[in-house]
Amino acid sequence: MSLEAVKPAGAFSAWERSIAVRYLRAKKKQGGVALVSIISFIGVMLAVAVLISVMSIMNGFRSELISKIVGYILQWSGSYVPIFFMAASAYLAAWVVFQLLAPKLEPAHLEEV
Repeated sequence: MSLEAVKPAGAFSAWERSIAVRYLRAKKKQGGVALVSIISFIGVMLAVAVLISVMSIMNGFRSELISKIVGYILQWSGSYVPIFFMAASAYLAAWVVFQLLAPKLEPAHLEEV
């Protein structure tokens, strides 16, 4: 069997499409259900699109901000020592907060069956 003969799988199978159409389409006596489900579907679709867009934009701003801050610190000090000191301080502060807020963990005692 050659690689050209292998057909890639589609996004959705016929069974998945039939289930989606079955629940998005309503019977005559359930007229409002189809409208509500379509509005909900569109709402979730838009929310996911907005979430992906905002996360992408924020990631770009984050990388720009970090590069500017590191550049200014390097111009000011001439070495990476202040940057490493700030990163180590933040790590230690987070570790202390975690140790103070985390509950005391005890080993689990399992009974034999």
